[in-house]
Amino acid sequence: MPNNEGYKQGSAEKNRGQGFKDGRVDPNQVDIQENKRAVKKVEKQSEPLDIRRVKEDYRITNSDRVVVVDASPAAVTITLPKAATMINRTLEFKKIDSTANAMKIESNFPEQIDGAASVSTTTQYAIFRLKADAKGKCWLVL
Repeated sequence: MPNNEGYKQGSAEKNRGQGFKDGRVDPNQVDIQENKRAVKKVEKQSEPLDIRRVKEDYRITNSDRVVVVDASPAAVTITLPKAATMINRTLEFKKIDSTANAMKIESNFPEQIDGAASVSTTTQYAIFRLKADAKGKCWLVL
């Protein structure tokens, strides 16, 4: 193998992932196994999210992302965690029943949701998408 721009000489296996003396990596010598591990990690991160179904008052946990609310037995209040524990995270809520019972989403006092202590709806199939702001100070309705 000719010495191209300071590339470390030797077998491809020996140089795999090592690259040039100045720290650059020869794209022809990238470790394929390392790439496979990186792809698997990305695939794992993009797995479908669990959907939590509730029929009674509920406090959001760190693992929640999507909450489907059936308020047919009675009104349901969902309590948000502190925004600082969910910075830049998005939560989605959907009311699926046709009753006049409300789905209410409450902030963790003194935090607010778009300037209010709570948001609510009685409309079937209504969706609220909330995101904790980047400073962890409040919740935003998207």
